[in-house]
Parts: sequence; structure tokens; C-alpha cells
Amino acid sequence: MKIVSPLNPSQPLTDLSSWRDAFVAIDKNPGHWKEGRSACSLARYFLSGKGEAEVITALNGILGDDPVECLERGEIECLCPFDAYRNPRRQDMGIWGRTKNGRRFFVGVEAKVDEPFSDDTLGNAREKARRTKIEKPKSRALDRIHGLCDWFGVLPEDETVRDLRYQLFHFTKGTADVADVNIRIMLLITFRTSEYDTEKGEGNATDWQAFLNRFFVPVTGGYGLDVDKCPSQVFAVEMTVDQLAREENKR
Repeated sequence: MKIVSPLNPSQPLTDLSSWRDAFVAIDKNPGHWKEGRSACSLARYFLSGKGEAEVITALNGILGDDPVECLERGEIECLCPFDAYRNPRRQDMGIWGRTKNGRRFFVGVEAKVDEPFSDDTLGNAREKARRTKIEKPKSRALDRIHGLCDWFGVLPEDETVRDLRYQLFHFTKGTADVADVNIRIMLLITFRTSEYDTEKGEGNATDWQAFLNRFFVPVTGGYGLDVDKCPSQVFAVEMTVDQLAREENKR
């Protein structure tokens, strides 16, 4: 699979240095690139050659009798618009591929070590947006939240959704709205590294599962999105990668 940066899609990222430089050019914060954290861990995983094979195995679990033919292209920091407003969903990586029967699919990758799914719940984000609207009447943050809630078929004050992580609404809608594919898959990859904090990691797992329980149904190999306004196939899959063992094996 060819992996590129959206800033230079003709130039493959073939080593850690080129991946780091491409990430920092987009993220604008060199401090976000650190050994043992999610961005660097994702790069090492795919550059090692293990990432592509293991991701295909995870995807085949959800694709069933029409497995992956190939992963064609990956794009780091992949932008996926989901409404008319600024700041679209930024996937840690977007992957395009096709199945044996010729169906095209997109995979939105969210890489974690123990970093949270944003600091905000939906309820907190809504309260901040309401205050911002008073101070800056042209702000569309509240409109975005109401639009997302409408698509998901819920009210923003609904007790069953206000404590869910706001980032996961973006992750889902951004993946669901990718054009020109037959299947869309949200892939959560958690890396167990020397930087992994068990309590924080378990908190992430709880937040992820709470979101799945509210909007998805279990299917073979993962979960399927159960939202009336989403006519396409959208699935959620999760993987855990033990990079700590791999780090120790290198010593």
C-alpha cells in the first residue's frame, strides 16, 4: 500500500523521518510526535510491514465472504468533511481499498495509546458552543452539534447521549460521508507502548463501548451503525497492538 501525505500525494512515506516531517507539517506541533505516543506508533506499525497485514485480517472479520483484495492507498491526517462548516474530521489515516468482488471501501483510522477521545462530551461541547454563540453570534459550532444530533436521530439534551465523547460523533459522521465507496469502516487501533497508562486506556475503552452501545449493533467481526439517516454500510472495528513487547524485543 502506498502511504502519502495530503500535502504531497505523489511522494510515498517510506521511512520514519519522512512520515514525521509530513505529520509535523500538517499538525504544526512537533511536540505531538513522540516515541510511544499515537502518531509515532502508527507510523512505526505500518512502516514495519506488520500494519497492513494485521489490518487486512481485522477488516476481513467484518467483510466476511467478500474479503480484502488489496489496500490501495493510505493518507495520513486525512480530512473527511461531514457538514458545510470549517474543521472537518481529521482521520489519523484514511485507507482506500477493494474487496475480492470489486467493492470499494474506506477505512478511517483513529490511533490511540491512551489519549482521550477529546476532552469534551457532547453535553460539554454544547454548553461551550452556546456560550460562544452569545459572545460570537456568527459562530456555527452550535449549528454543527444540532446538525450532528439530527443525523444521529437524537436530541442534544438526551440523557443517553450527552455524556458520550464528542469526537466519536465526528469520527462516525466523517467516515460515513466519504464518497465513491461501497463500505465505510471506522477502525480504532490502540497501541500498548511504554507510554500506555492502564487507567486512561480503560477509560477510553469505556467511552468507545458506550458510544457503540448507543448507535451500533453487534455484527460478526465488529459493529454495524444503526442510524436511520445513514443509508450506507458503516462498520466499527477495533484492534489492540502490543508494541511494548516489540520494543522489548529490540533491546
